[in-house]
Amino acid sequence: LRRYSEAVRASAWQGDYRRAYRLLREAVELDSGFAMSWRLLAWVAGNLGEHGTARLASEQAFRHRERLPDRDRHDVAAAYYAYHARQADAIRAYGALLDAYPKDLGATFNTSWLYFQLHDWRRAEEYNRRALALDSTIPKYHWTLAVCLLAQGKLEAAAAQTRKTLERFPALERALWLDVDIAMARWDLATAERRTGELLAEAPDDYARQDRGLRTLATLALMRGRVREAERHLLELEPVLRREGSPSEQVMLAAWRGFVEAWFRGSGDRAVAVMEGSLADLRLDTMP
Repeated sequence: LRRYSEAVRASAWQGDYRRAYRLLREAVELDSGFAMSWRLLAWVAGNLGEHGTARLASEQAFRHRERLPDRDRHDVAAAYYAYHARQADAIRAYGALLDAYPKDLGATFNTSWLYFQLHDWRRAEEYNRRALALDSTIPKYHWTLAVCLLAQGKLEAAAAQTRKTLERFPALERALWLDVDIAMARWDLATAERRTGELLAEAPDDYARQDRGLRTLATLALMRGRVREAERHLLELEPVLRREGSPSEQVMLAAWRGFVEAWFRGSGDRAVAVMEGSLADLRLDTMP
């Protein structure tokens, strides 16, 4: 319970998903029937790109849902459906929960995210605003509203919401990157590159910052047709991921490097060779 509680704080308040992930793995090792730890582990793993782990954790939570009261049981069922690409079933499960508990924060916010996955940006924004009205102290409700606005092309509104978020939570990592996302949406690549460089320089030893920053620089280079520059940033990212990244992240990077070779250089053989080299140290058969 202590580890689960610390993981809730790390994920919801601090945005530190890696610490939350470690704490939750410890929690379910101590009690393999701890359904809500499995439930939160699924959400945290999904945020880290560990989608195989997210699916497995949601299945474990679903398997042990009878231990839970009705409110949490609906939540666990909805999460299970969401992680198995059954968004409509998940929305119905959250709807049943909200019928009984109209002010349930988790169900309200997660319904927003499900509509976001369905590209129903307007309803995603609607439920996000409902969550904010219920509790404005939770940082993620603020930056995700900016993301909903950005997805609809409401760039001025997204920028205003980003400023408002950073005034209240100046160190919120996800919000710091929204300036870059908005600049890219405006095709202001120079501003996006400059801001990315600033964020990288501010935290040279922060793994998550370096990961996001180098990926962004590679994307910006490709948007400008600078293939060699993109490859250089991807090569810089490889030792960072080997040091601290997850296997899934390393696989995604290998795929991205292969894509650059195949798409921009037209070499399928070279793409395969690059991917095999990047994956040489991984035990793919042990990954979810």
